[in-house]
This record gives sequence, structure tokens and C-alpha cells, in this order.
Amino acid sequence: MSTLELVVEKNTQMVERLDRSMNSLTHGMADLRVQMSKGFADVRFEMMRDQAELRREMTANYGKLQCQISSVPARSYRGASTGSVNLQNNFDPIFFGLVALHFIIAFTLFGFMARDVIDFYLK
Repeated sequence: MSTLELVVEKNTQMVERLDRSMNSLTHGMADLRVQMSKGFADVRFEMMRDQAELRREMTANYGKLQCQISSVPARSYRGASTGSVNLQNNFDPIFFGLVALHFIIAFTLFGFMARDVIDFYLK
């Protein structure tokens, strides 16, 4: 046999092995698709079951919350509780102090800018 015939025979054997490998890969991919479809169906079923359970729990908790809200007497904002009144009393001076500080800083900056503009045009 010549060298060319040996090379052709080797190539033929390699092509046959490649065909077998491709066939097994194709079958493996088909099996994987079937398994994935089954897995997705299982996950969807579990999600639907969990979603239904969560909705039942939310409905029950919503009913309890409505009962608690309806049992609390209506109060005005200022007399809601001592905690909120103390917070209101402590918050107002701090808030107004911060607003005043911002205005003071802004007026100071405007004064410096005005001084610089006047100095620039008068010189």
C-alpha cells in the first residue's frame, strides 16, 4: 500500500469516529433537553405551589392587620404618643437651625461675590 492509501484509511477512520462522537453528542443533547424540560416543569409547579401558599398567608395576615387597625382608636397627630411629641419638639429647632445656617452661608457667599464684583469693576 502506498502512503496516500494509508493516509486516506486513517482519515476515514477518524471521520467515522467523529461521526460516532457527533451521534452520541446529539443523543446526549436530546436527553439533556428532555431533562431540562422536566426540571423546568417541576420548578414551575413548585413556584405555583409556593405562590399559592404565600397568597394564603398574606390574606390571613391582611385580615389580622385590618382587625388590629380597626381596634386602635383614632388619635390626633400632636397627641398620638409621647414619643412622637418629643420627636416633634426636638426636630423643629434642629431643622430651623439648619435652614438658618444655610441662609447665613448663602448670604455670606453672595456678599463675597458682590465685593469681588465691585472691586473688579472699580479698579
